[in-house]
Parts: sequence; C-alpha cells; structure tokens
Amino acid sequence: MRKYIYSLFILSGVLLTSCSEDFTQPEQTDGFSNDKMKELAKNPEFAMYLNNAIDAGIGNKLISWNNDGRSRHDDFGQKAVDLGLDLMSNDMAMIPKTGWFGPYYQYSGRGEAYILTSNLWGYYTFIIDNLNTIIVNLENSGDSEEVLALKGRSHGMRAFANFMLIRLYASGDKGIPYATESNKNYARASVTEINDLIEKDLLLAYDLALPNASSKETLTKSTIAGLLTRFYLYKKDYANVVKYSDLALTNFSKAVSFAIVNDGFVNSSNPDWMWGKERNASNTTDFISFFGHMDSYNGGGYVAYAGEYKMIDKRLYDAMSVTDKRREWFSNGDKEVYGIVPLYANATKFRDKTTNFIGDYIYMRSTEIFLNKAEAAAELGDNATAQAILKDIMSTRDEKYTVTKTGAALIEEVRLQRRIELWGEGFAFFDMKRWGIALERNYPGSNHADSGKWSYPVGSPKFVFQFPLRELQANDKIPPSEQNPF
Repeated sequence: MRKYIYSLFILSGVLLTSCSEDFTQPEQTDGFSNDKMKELAKNPEFAMYLNNAIDAGIGNKLISWNNDGRSRHDDFGQKAVDLGLDLMSNDMAMIPKTGWFGPYYQYSGRGEAYILTSNLWGYYTFIIDNLNTIIVNLENSGDSEEVLALKGRSHGMRAFANFMLIRLYASGDKGIPYATESNKNYARASVTEINDLIEKDLLLAYDLALPNASSKETLTKSTIAGLLTRFYLYKKDYANVVKYSDLALTNFSKAVSFAIVNDGFVNSSNPDWMWGKERNASNTTDFISFFGHMDSYNGGGYVAYAGEYKMIDKRLYDAMSVTDKRREWFSNGDKEVYGIVPLYANATKFRDKTTNFIGDYIYMRSTEIFLNKAEAAAELGDNATAQAILKDIMSTRDEKYTVTKTGAALIEEVRLQRRIELWGEGFAFFDMKRWGIALERNYPGSNHADSGKWSYPVGSPKFVFQFPLRELQANDKIPPSEQNPF
C-alpha cells in the first residue's frame, strides 16, 4: 500500500503542476502519457488512488496560483476568472494602478498574442485533459458507488470547463476544438456540438452524483442541478431552468436571509453556499488572491495598499432603493463609516477579517439558483412565481420592497436584482452577453476609469476572446482563417 501512496503523490504532482504549451494535445501530463496512465490504472487498487489524486488536484487547481507559469498576480484559479470577467461588464469599475486585471477591464487582453487569452485557454483545457484521464481510467473499474460518483464528478467538471470555454471563445456558430475520453477533435466544432457535449456530460453527472457530500468542495446532485440551471439559462431553455432549479433547491424551502448571507462571503459553512472551496494556511496564495484584490481594508492587498479599488457601477448603485441593505456593501463616501475607501468601492460585501487572505472561495449559492428560477419563470410568463421569489429574497434586504410588475418589466426587474445581488461573483459579463446588452461605460457622471470607458455594441467581437497563438501553432486544424475577429 505504501508504494502506491508514494507513487500517487509523484504522479498527481506531475499531472497537476505541469503546463504544456500544446493546449488541446493529449500529452499534457508531460512525464506520463495517456497510454502510460492507462497502463498504470490497470491495477484496480492503484487506479482509484490515482483517479482520486487527479480529482483532488483539479479541486486545488480552482484555487491555485501561477497556473500559466508566468507568475501573474491575476492568475489564481476560478475566482481570478470570475473577478476578471466581472471587470469586462458594465457593472464593475476599477482604479487600475498595478496592471493586474487591467487586461480584462481595459479589453486589452483578448487578442491572440496576449497572456490573458493564453492563460484562460490553457487553464480550462488542462483541466479537461486531466478529467479525460480519469474517465478513461474508470472504464474498467466497475460500478461501485465510489467509481460512479467519481465518474459523475468528472463529467460535471468537464462540462463546467467546456461551458466556460464556449462562452469565451464561440463566435457566431463557430465553437471550439474539444477532446473527450474517446474522441480528440482538434478542429473547431460548432456551438451546437459543444452544447450537446456539455448537456450530455451534465445530465450524466446528475444521474451519477451522490445526493450529499461531506464537503461543499464536492459536486453533488444539487450543485450539478445548479450548473444545469446556468446552462439552460444560456440556452434559453427556461422550462428546464425551472425543473433543475427545483432539484437544486431540494434543501431550501425559501431564500436564506440577508443577515446570514452578509458575512463577508468568506465562510463555506454559510448555509447559503452550495459549492465552494475551503482555504486555510496550507493552501493560501496570500495576497495573490480574490480577497487580496477585493478587500478594501486589508493593508497587505492590492486594494488598500496599492489603491486598486473595485467599485460598483454608479448607475447600478443608484438603482438600489435607499432602504436596500445591500447599499451597505459599498462605500457611500461617508469617511466616518468607510475610512478612506472611495465612493462606490466594495466596502463590506467581500471582507476577509482573518487578515491572512484565507477567506473561502464561493462558486455557487442558493440565492443564485432562486434568481435563476425567477428569471426563467418571468421569461415563461409565470409572473406569480417570479414575483414570489423576488419578494422572498428581498423581504430581508429591503423592508419596503414590493413588486407588481409583469411581462417585460418583470423580466427587467429580475435582471436588476440579479445584477445587484450577484455583483462581484462572476456572472455579469456572461449575463450581459446572453441578454444582448451593450457595453456602455462612457456616460455622463460615469465612475469608470478613463482607460476603461469603452462602449461596444451588442454582438461586438470584443466580447469574444481570440484563440492564443500557442494553440494555433500547436493545432494545425485551426487555420488562420478560423481565428476569431479582433
């Protein structure tokens, strides 16, 4: 047994710390090809150790720093992507000083020669390739509960990674190259093909996943159902959004109160959290982290120390009722309350009082799923359900809140409350794209930095990343003519 465990640490380290430049090519494990991994996995005892190590490594990949090997301080896993993409929306402004996250905010990193697109593409294709390794290794591992659950998690995470890529790199009906455990299609597949693959993976994952887990780091039926609601919102399949919202919310009879939600978004034990990652002294990335870039009070981070504040868009702040408690999340300019934090900056929504940058990372919470259902219900014309969900959520956020809107006005109301509630959580850019909203930052009284006052129309190619040069050089099945427009 000991030799297996020893080998396991070596293999998992090689698998999940290397970065191949040939992003979609199968030899991303550097020291161990897929054929070698399959050979090693023939030992049933070793196979599950190996697969569980890769699975754990992928979980750690979501919070790890320097995934692209360039030591960038805006490269620390999924929350870096969430923050960066929010900075590409209308809803988040920033004071760019250090250069980190500037390529997102200033729309200067999406071109083929830039580090940002190389980072994003390499990050998710690396995860996909390692998940394919697990799925291949499990082909002959039997059908025990442990095997099936791991298979379900692997398909669910592969869907998550492909879902990120298709929304970043799809242009018109042209999708992305992809790889599964049985098919390496490095030519550019259609959006429809990729969507079918994502849906198939998510549905299989839902069928195989366990209903409960000992940790919120593990995908369960509820969290995979939550991923399905995101996917079906993107597809505008609103009936399935409602269906899977109900399945995701089996443990929630109503929305969690604001008093519980409002804890600085640092603790995965919060009852609102459905999927998240616990962080501690052993896995912290110190100030190179989400809270290092968001917390306005920790003097060791980029915000308080360097003055690189992240702010809510003035229009969105002004859209909140004066009695809405969520206004407290942002500085109102009262220096007796917020010290030196500038107007509209994040003040209390994201606050890591540990001061050691070990606040937990959130990927999904029940409030999001309630809002997903409300949006779908409003789109389906079910005014009563959408109104009821809004009233339930807002009852503890704004005691004077009422909603009687119907039809298109109700849809806009759901969107507004979603934008406010989920600010800074990684949804704004993708929501802007799927709703067909233009980027409009250069307006009278704008609080956006001059370097970020861009305005792009609906459907602009600026909302799509170009494939990185390293991918084009490694993949001769994407000719230059198929590169996304700049």
